[in-house]
Amino acid sequence: MTLDTKTELLRYKLLHQRYDYDIDVYNLVAYGELNNEISRIDELSFSFMVELENEKITPRQFLIYINEFVRYMKLYFYNMATFQFSLREIIRGNKEELNDLLDCKCDDPYNCFGIKKNNNIKECCYKLIIASFIKNAKYVPTLKTILEENHIKLKEVKDYTLKESEKILNLLSDIVFAQRGRGITMELFENIDTHLKEHLERKAKSKSKKYTLEDYKNRYIDSYIKNYERMFKAYNVRKKYLKHFI
Repeated sequence: MTLDTKTELLRYKLLHQRYDYDIDVYNLVAYGELNNEISRIDELSFSFMVELENEKITPRQFLIYINEFVRYMKLYFYNMATFQFSLREIIRGNKEELNDLLDCKCDDPYNCFGIKKNNNIKECCYKLIIASFIKNAKYVPTLKTILEENHIKLKEVKDYTLKESEKILNLLSDIVFAQRGRGITMELFENIDTHLKEHLERKAKSKSKKYTLEDYKNRYIDSYIKNYERMFKAYNVRKKYLKHFI
């Protein structure tokens, strides 16, 4: 079964069961943001209940887990103007955490109510959402500072517990909310490593030699640093008022 066929079957399922899944799940599937992960779906599982091998997943498991990711995003970032773009950036820049979610164990992956109560799936969703934010700390010094101010130790995303991940997610949610719909909030969910690599590849092919690749790298990272600092400044100014919106 080809990738296109699997994608069309998923789109059909989403439209046929449109009350069970968020519209943003359909958009992620339809726009090709999840092609690599869709290819992991066992073709037999579209029609039959089969025992899966070789890290394959079922269509329903795939859709329910991605739906949970979108649900948590909307729960914490309902006022973000760049919501759809941020969903795509999280998925594009954090394949390891995305596959950890899809591989997450659940006693009954077909029980939607049980999924919402499953802490393993919750933890995987949280880690997927905060992954870029944590990874970008190696480029943005003030990011490490703001984590320390909130008593959060910087470490590998996989090493955070559910409680620690939730604390980081709450901080990230507060930072986005404090922008009041402004600020370049999508950059909080972009993996700088991914974007930097693409940026330097474009510059390497460019005929313009105005700057060296090292200069382009430093200028690109500096733009992220400045944007993060602006958003953190807005957060620090308004954080004392956030308790009134809980």
